[in-house]
Amino acid sequence: MSQNGLFWGGGRGTITASALSFDVVLADGTILRTGNATIRPFGPDLTGLFSADCGALGIKAHITLSLIPEAAALAYGSFAFDDPAAFLAATSAIARAGLATECFGFDPFLQAQRMKRESLTKDAKALVGMMKAQGGFWKGLKEGAKVVAAGRSFLDDAGFSIHTISEGRSQASADADLAAIVAIVQAAGGKQVDNTIPKIMRANPFPPVNSMVGPSGERWVPTHGAVRHSRALPTLEAIIALYEANRDEMERFDIGAGYLFLTAGTTAFLIEPVFFWPDAMDVMHERAIEPAHYAKLTRFPANREARALVVRLRAALLEIFGEMEAAHFQIGRSYPLKARSDPAAWALLESIKAQVDPGHLMNPGSLGL
Repeated sequence: MSQNGLFWGGGRGTITASALSFDVVLADGTILRTGNATIRPFGPDLTGLFSADCGALGIKAHITLSLIPEAAALAYGSFAFDDPAAFLAATSAIARAGLATECFGFDPFLQAQRMKRESLTKDAKALVGMMKAQGGFWKGLKEGAKVVAAGRSFLDDAGFSIHTISEGRSQASADADLAAIVAIVQAAGGKQVDNTIPKIMRANPFPPVNSMVGPSGERWVPTHGAVRHSRALPTLEAIIALYEANRDEMERFDIGAGYLFLTAGTTAFLIEPVFFWPDAMDVMHERAIEPAHYAKLTRFPANREARALVVRLRAALLEIFGEMEAAHFQIGRSYPLKARSDPAAWALLESIKAQVDPGHLMNPGSLGL
């Protein structure tokens, strides 16, 4: 997982898929070991059962992961589109072909937020990390110079942007995947731009969580859904229609809306609408954000009316995602698992909950249990 906006890992796998076995502490103190540390599954997939349970079934105390060697070669690409339909089609084509380990994108609003979010000091720190990640002093110096030259203006005229990272056992292999990506983009009407964003994100995947608020201290709330590639465009069109229907209220409360786009494997297209609006921060923001960064943020007064509108809009987004048969990560209490589940499958899950946690002591209410 990454705090840079890439919340669910790369296009070729996630932590959940890499887990071989868990040691799970159940409500009565029993330690249950799932599966086998050599291969998954070993019998019925109990490791999968406890994956993504959000703590509703037990506490994972020990995790065995399959280790994957770090890529020997990397190739980075960034591309700009004016037409959202072409942008979505190209992103889906890249994912379906399995050409990128990471494939993500932004709409114009979120793109602008990212461009003004980080200070020059942060850029300098990220640049140092990126240069170290290039595998050699002179190569790092060369790539660092490209980032400096690109500055922050390379996406000023872009509508939507795609950013990709291709991994290979050799540079020729990674470059070949990037060449195939470039061909897809050009056929869809996009253009190649400086690849600053994926380089810095790759070198700094776990920065401080300062982005849990807007660049000036605005409240920030995301909602996401992972849909089939064929439903990406209808989903985006439905979300845009929702915003148009509520435009006057959103403008009155200065609620900005953007999107993060991300592919997961070859089958899923994740769309994450995000809201920014002026509102008071909470204690969790003060505790989580770096003190030096927190001190620079604007202190907005509480804005309950705006917050209530965001709550209504998020509920409407969940209805849209439900109509599109979307899946969700980090379900917790925000996403309706029961409504999206087969009744027989839900009954089995409830019986498992009753078996491992009859008193409903483990994170009660999570998953809707």
